[in-house]
Amino acid sequence: FALASLSFKYSIENVTRRKIRAILIMINLTTIMFAMVALTSAYPSQMTVEGYVGGSAIYEGVMISYGFENAPANVIDYDLSKAILPLLHGLDYKISYRIWLYPQSYRGSSVFILATYNGRTHKFKSILGLSPDEIELRSGIKDMMIGRWFEHYDEYVCIISSGVAEKLGINIYDKLSLGGLNLTVIGILDSSAIEYLRDLDGSYIVPVDPDDVVSLKVGIVSEEVRKPVSLDETIIVPDRLALKLGGYVSSVAIKVDYEHALNIARNLSLILEGPAIYLSDGSRVVTVSVISGLEIYGWNYLLIPLIIGSFTVVNSIMGNIRERKSEIDVYSAIGLPPSGIVVMFMTEALIYGVIAAVIGYIAGVAINRVLVGYGLLPPSFMINVSSSFMIIAFVIIMLSTILSALFPSLSASKMVTPSLRRKWRATKPVGIRWEVPLPFTASSIAEARGMLRYLAEFLGYHKIETPDPFFVDELKVDLDNLRIDAKMTLKPLESGVKQSFVLSARRFGGRYTFAVSITRLSGSKEIWRTVNYKVIDAVRKQFLLWRSLPEEEALKYIRGEKHV
Repeated sequence: FALASLSFKYSIENVTRRKIRAILIMINLTTIMFAMVALTSAYPSQMTVEGYVGGSAIYEGVMISYGFENAPANVIDYDLSKAILPLLHGLDYKISYRIWLYPQSYRGSSVFILATYNGRTHKFKSILGLSPDEIELRSGIKDMMIGRWFEHYDEYVCIISSGVAEKLGINIYDKLSLGGLNLTVIGILDSSAIEYLRDLDGSYIVPVDPDDVVSLKVGIVSEEVRKPVSLDETIIVPDRLALKLGGYVSSVAIKVDYEHALNIARNLSLILEGPAIYLSDGSRVVTVSVISGLEIYGWNYLLIPLIIGSFTVVNSIMGNIRERKSEIDVYSAIGLPPSGIVVMFMTEALIYGVIAAVIGYIAGVAINRVLVGYGLLPPSFMINVSSSFMIIAFVIIMLSTILSALFPSLSASKMVTPSLRRKWRATKPVGIRWEVPLPFTASSIAEARGMLRYLAEFLGYHKIETPDPFFVDELKVDLDNLRIDAKMTLKPLESGVKQSFVLSARRFGGRYTFAVSITRLSGSKEIWRTVNYKVIDAVRKQFLLWRSLPEEEALKYIRGEKHV
């Protein structure tokens, strides 16, 4: 955090110091942002997608269904289903509404309605309303029944299963009483014909068994099972009679050629919210659903300018780095690591991006209003200043700036440490000796002695317990020879690891360099080696703290005012 704060401070100074370069970079980015805001437009859009399902392709057409899970709380409104008819205008089609009706529970124990004929009774768990066109969707069912199917003029008629007919002793055109309503039996369907009543989604068109559905069953069930009512427990009536009795539309089937079915399915998916829409070409079944997104106009004209602008930023920052090589060397000399250089240049790029994005946004909105007002842009290009596309445009300009600055920033970081090693590491020991050169220098002998006084004070504090993994048993400071000698015991104390520690400075060219020399006296070699990395790191960090001392405080050590 401290490194980021320092880099941010110097980044702002560098931007304000090089005004012409900063203005040129920001003009480039501002132009891109301006074009994105003023000359592009984004609108929420919806599109349909198809997904394969393993259903039953029993007819060519479309099926709309909420499925068992939502019955009967959320259903397709019958009036809403009438909106389907305009889509079918002029087409050769068959349409069937499936109406489900559940009787009220009897004495809170079961759901059924009583049918009587000649003193005999039978309980139906549900009523199924079907359209006259249903027979056109599943022609094979004609061979499974006697009598006839519904006609458009039928109302108080019904179709029952062979099992019910045998139990009641009823024949075609006899009348039975269903909850007090007299219905004429016009057809008898084989009880095993339920397999012919599957739909495109693979489920049955007959109602689910109310005794196995939590939302319909009276009482407590341990596990909910989705299974249909058998044909012996449901009575089939015309769809309009089932609606009149209080039923609801559970699904709608449309038989039409595939080309028109595809168009109908796509339109219905945009009109209806909630139901599943299935589409079949007679051989396979797919679902049709809607996904939402943003449709952007004019973006294709901005891709090339965006790429050119990004390369311009790269070129500008690379030139900036070459001009500031000596400045980067200074940062390296005062201890700024490669990561600090990366943060510095990336921060500068962010400053360019933020300022350019704000200016470009304001200018783009203003110019867009002018162009639309004078008819130079269509009204659909009038932008919404608070739309999500404005955020997208801002993110794009920021990303292009950051990515453009990434390569130059990494190139600049390599100028800090010319070797392949990106950070300082201690050398490895040889036998019982360990020589470690430290990456710190002093400009004069007085400064070298001051730094040794500072480090001796640090080591002196370790004659008592500290968080660092060592104790100093003996400490000797020889400033004339620029060295500190110490005897140390490493933690854990029970390991018995003892060593001699020498911190020395020597003249090299016009400066003084520092090195640590360690000799193992006793104890485990592995513990000695492992713990000493922390010892050396503690000394290194103390040298770094020396650079952060206020000038007056550092002078006290250099002048010898601080006694060790």
